[in-house]
Amino acid sequence: MARRNLPPGRFGWPLVGEMMEFLRANWEGCPDKFVRDRVERYGSTMFRTCVFGEPMVFLCGSAGNKFLFSKEGKKVGHWFPAPIRRLSGRSLVFMSGDEARVRKKLIVAGFFNTNLLKKCVPTMDEITRGYLETHWQGRVSN
Repeated sequence: MARRNLPPGRFGWPLVGEMMEFLRANWEGCPDKFVRDRVERYGSTMFRTCVFGEPMVFLCGSAGNKFLFSKEGKKVGHWFPAPIRRLSGRSLVFMSGDEARVRKKLIVAGFFNTNLLKKCVPTMDEITRGYLETHWQGRVSN
């Protein structure tokens, strides 16, 4: 990709990239701080960086997610950096491609089984009503 076509951002130090800033934000308990800082710095919800030793582009917000998920397997592919793949093993969260698509469909199909929903709805209703009574009693919704 030609440099003029890259989104704003920087790759940071050779080998290390911006990994230290990324880890610092996570250690401070604010993993989104890394992303928010760059969105503010570059004035764009899309920026380039280098973490886990891999150059990458972050897409933020609903428009970025819609683009990414609507184009999966067509114009872009989602992948995870090698260290994350090694740590996660064959976790479905980190899988992509046809095998992941089939497995995810099987899991989702199980959640929307009519008999299962009939069993779960009363419990969900009870929890929701309890929450509303405890936290929303006397409040007005706009």
